[in-house]
Amino acid sequence: MSWGFYTSAGSQKTGSGMVNLGTFTVGSTSLTFSSIPQSYSNLRVIWIAQGSRASYANTGGRFTINGATTYYDQIYTTSTGSAALASQSSWYIGQIPTATRTNDNYVCNVIIDIPSYAKTNMIKGFSSTCSGHDGTTQLNAVCCGTNRADVAAVTSIALTDDVASTPGTRSFAQLWAY
Repeated sequence: MSWGFYTSAGSQKTGSGMVNLGTFTVGSTSLTFSSIPQSYSNLRVIWIAQGSRASYANTGGRFTINGATTYYDQIYTTSTGSAALASQSSWYIGQIPTATRTNDNYVCNVIIDIPSYAKTNMIKGFSSTCSGHDGTTQLNAVCCGTNRADVAAVTSIALTDDVASTPGTRSFAQLWAY
């Protein structure tokens, strides 16, 4: 399967110099990348995000690194406003639609970059963009942040929403290194 210059073939190097480290297919019940190899410089997550909340309300897309549940600081701008958050339990990437809408094809397209992920003795940070629609509202966000307590190399990334523990029926994700 091909997505522009991305490819879903495992560990295949593309013309951009990116290497696919893993893919979760549509319908996966968990989106956690673990045992991430430390032989690259940067990580990129491509996430087609959808929540599984049992109501029509949108939910917040979130992610964590290395299983940490504290000290996630960030700022973000969305289509409805801006905020600065400190000491959160995860990083927020924007609102994502739920699979229970009248049309469950609504998703958000999320790109998360984590630079210098394999370095130790430095705090980890990220930047992300999120663009989508829920049938009524644009769901766009630009986010960045740090985890001021985690100086270890990134070995796992968990993608979640802030209400339900499983992704929606259209969610899938890919992890790339470069």
